Amino acid sequence: MKIMIDAGHGPDTPGKRSPDGKLREFHFNVAVAEEVKKRLVLDGHIVFFSHQHDFDVPLHERTNLANRMKADVFVSIHANAVGIHLTLQMA
Repeated sequence: MKIMIDAGHGPDTPGKRSPDGKLREFHFNVAVAEEVKKRLVLDGHIVFFSHQHDFDVPLHERTNLANRMKADVFVSIHANAVGIHLTLQMA
């Protein structure tokens, strides 16, 4: 099976950062995409990326690439940043 993996928003997409601004969604998504690719390749799949590390690729170009490569599956990875607040209560 041919699988196209997309790391969601590009590296320069405005916004799309952790609440403290230190981590861009793209960098997290790329790490996830790399791990997913490793596991899929081990299972015998052919895996391609639609994203680039140095510039944003418009969505229509990513989907066109998937169609040209005749991908059976297109997976777009996204991770929304939220503040997490934990409250511990001792009994």
